[in-house]
Amino acid sequence: MERESFENPDVATLLNQHFINIKVDREERPDLDAIYMDAVQMLTGSGGWPMSVWLTPELKPFYAGTYFSPSDGYGRPGFPSIVTQLAEIWNKKRETVLESAQQVTAAMQEINKANQGTSNGFPSVESLFEEAFRTLEKLYDSVYGGFGSAPKFPMPVYHEFLLHYYYRSGEEKALTMVKSTLAKMAKGGLYDQLGGGFARYSTDAQWLVPHFEKMLYDNAQLIAVLVDVYRFTKDRFYAERAQHAISYILRDMTHSEGAFFSAEDADSEGKEGTFYLWTLQEIKEALSSQEANIFLFHYNVSLNGNFMDPHSEELGKNVLVEAHTEAETAQKFGLSIEELKKALASAKKILFERRTRRVRPFLDDKVLTSWNGLMISALCKAGLVLGEPSYIEVALKAVHFIHNHLYDKEDQALFRRWRDKDRGILAHQEDYAFLIQSLLDLYEATGETEWLLWASDLHNTHNRLFYDQNEGGYFMTVAAEDLLIRRKDERDNVIPSGNAIAVLNGFRLGDLVQNLDWIEKGKATVRAHGKGLQLYPLMYTKMLIALDFYERGHVQVVIAGKKDHPRTKQLMFEAAGAPILQKILIPLFSEKDNEILVRKNQGLKALAGPLGQPIAYVCMNFKCQAPTQDPEKLRNQLTQIHGQAT
Repeated sequence: MERESFENPDVATLLNQHFINIKVDREERPDLDAIYMDAVQMLTGSGGWPMSVWLTPELKPFYAGTYFSPSDGYGRPGFPSIVTQLAEIWNKKRETVLESAQQVTAAMQEINKANQGTSNGFPSVESLFEEAFRTLEKLYDSVYGGFGSAPKFPMPVYHEFLLHYYYRSGEEKALTMVKSTLAKMAKGGLYDQLGGGFARYSTDAQWLVPHFEKMLYDNAQLIAVLVDVYRFTKDRFYAERAQHAISYILRDMTHSEGAFFSAEDADSEGKEGTFYLWTLQEIKEALSSQEANIFLFHYNVSLNGNFMDPHSEELGKNVLVEAHTEAETAQKFGLSIEELKKALASAKKILFERRTRRVRPFLDDKVLTSWNGLMISALCKAGLVLGEPSYIEVALKAVHFIHNHLYDKEDQALFRRWRDKDRGILAHQEDYAFLIQSLLDLYEATGETEWLLWASDLHNTHNRLFYDQNEGGYFMTVAAEDLLIRRKDERDNVIPSGNAIAVLNGFRLGDLVQNLDWIEKGKATVRAHGKGLQLYPLMYTKMLIALDFYERGHVQVVIAGKKDHPRTKQLMFEAAGAPILQKILIPLFSEKDNEILVRKNQGLKALAGPLGQPIAYVCMNFKCQAPTQDPEKLRNQLTQIHGQAT
């Protein structure tokens, strides 16, 4: 619609003649997107983007739709005709329009109120976990992985839930569903085989042809899930894909001062996928004969191609897909696995360099606080589990950027968006929630209490600005007169619910700094969404994980010792890499930081004395095992706890 209508001078003139036109970036204002998507669904029976909504001066919706063609055809009016008709109706039947808009608004407000039903007690976490798993089991594609049919989205929240279900139940199928789906995605066209990183979704069921747009939030969450799968399986494939995706983010999606950009477009040179597609001839010209033959076989490149542009009859373009295993390719060409890896790496390096000469897709270089929080968390997890301290340094740099550019120290308030030295839009609830989560992860990775203290300050602000004192739960935005509805972000989508993250933050922070009020607010938030939890548990998987954290308990692992001591590093590596998903890691690395922490949590006083030989303490439900200085004994203790969980 941007190309067909909004950039058309005649259409623009028509719009400006009759309307005040507002274009909203839904990534900057997800609250407006959520409110008016409700209107679209109510008025049309379905939703989607692009989303066009006509409002009264009081911002109440009276007409809405998704895509409108630029001209009349097939018995349907085009966009200019609709604009003209709506202008006439507004001028001639204004009272009727205003009455209709009021009815739509009242219905939206009533539905919003009904969706936020409370529950007096906690639902049974075991039964809800089971119901959500059985629903995913029915949706699961056992041939190609993923859930449902085309188009297929990665949905990292589902993978995370399945790993938690496996952790608690020992149900192998849950782990298999995650492993298989991630492998199919990472070997398919959804994944950039040369440069790393995942595209937004697959247009088909096989993960072959993607919508080539790359989003920061997808990659951050998928990196975290890949690392978790590696924790359970120790299969290097998942670790390597996570590292490759991180390399992409650091190379192409990172500001020079450390923050992470939002997205890369699907199009370049006016066509989708042009930057990523290859013809057979292009590959043959770039590589030696032997390398080309190996590469063409391994990635299933053909003369006819496997990609057809929906706007063109042109064939011969190929999405790179790892169609054969390394063992199959090595056998075909009489190579050892190591020889094959070397040949493929060489070919990929040459083709990647060739690709850099092409016109890159447009970079959406705005910095969003919430999405940066997701990426910081992923880097902390990958740094600890994969033994890559450089990732934690990158996470630190990003946090410093947010503190310097997106935080008002005087008001202790966050902003949502920064671009080109300009910050704007007061942060939403999810910005606070995701950033607080990342600060807790950064504290666990570094032992530096400044991040724990900042997380505490932000959580106070977060509660003051967004918490519903009457019903419990968190509103998406601060109170504002121009919002028809003050919604709560209650359900998971492509990113987890901000409310669920807030609950987990409250439980983690409450445990670390002994703040019972934050734990109570977390419990009240679960109750506030109890109705939805019971009716649609699959839509609340992150909330289920939060409820499980509180109900069935979590592990505390305390590592006391000087940060640079080799054994401290070994103990941290074992603690981070253990397949325990409900865990708080408490590093006691410096006497100064330890004193600060003990002032908040007297229960740690006995463990946070003068630092001697590195030592680890493993506790569950306030019962601690014998401390150990041996990394292998720590691994055994944590393995035993994992066994008890299942």
